[in-house]
Amino acid sequence: MVLLSFLAERDAMANSKVTLLRRVRVDGGWRYYPAAYAQNGKVKPEVVIVAGQEVKHPTGYYALRYYKGAKLIIAPEADGCSRSICSLNAGAAFHH
Repeated sequence: MVLLSFLAERDAMANSKVTLLRRVRVDGGWRYYPAAYAQNGKVKPEVVIVAGQEVKHPTGYYALRYYKGAKLIIAPEADGCSRSICSLNAGAAFHH
């Protein structure tokens, strides 16, 4: 019984990271890339990280990537990412 409660607690804590992505149009179609951040921690508008370099992509939208259990969720964000991150999980760590 103790082992089961340990595993349940571990699994609840293991997937608490949320990543901000930007889906952009490239030559081969649409791709997700991590959003780029300024020194002050704010998101750089229309800028993503591609192969370690910052690249500006004016066409695209932001999305949140996180796990719900073992399932990967990528949720397009239309109402503002900060509000969704707060409602997703108050204790979740935001990763950038």
